[in-house]
Amino acid sequence: MNQEKRQKYDKEFKLEILRLVNEQKRTIAQVARDFGIGKNTIYKWKQALILTKYHFPPSMSGKENCYDKA
Repeated sequence: MNQEKRQKYDKEFKLEILRLVNEQKRTIAQVARDFGIGKNTIYKWKQALILTKYHFPPSMSGKENCYDKA
């Protein structure tokens, strides 16, 4: 079988893509099209950055977190 290898992106590239989304107010869909990256890939990078920034453990990713429980 001939499988395509996944493209690997370095941290600086990921941060630049997220900067375009945040600072230039471009949509994730627009940036994804411009750079040939899947939208879900950029969403995952954004989520990972948020989790890293606030130091949440991976188990707190997704919809459920400690703030959802009263």
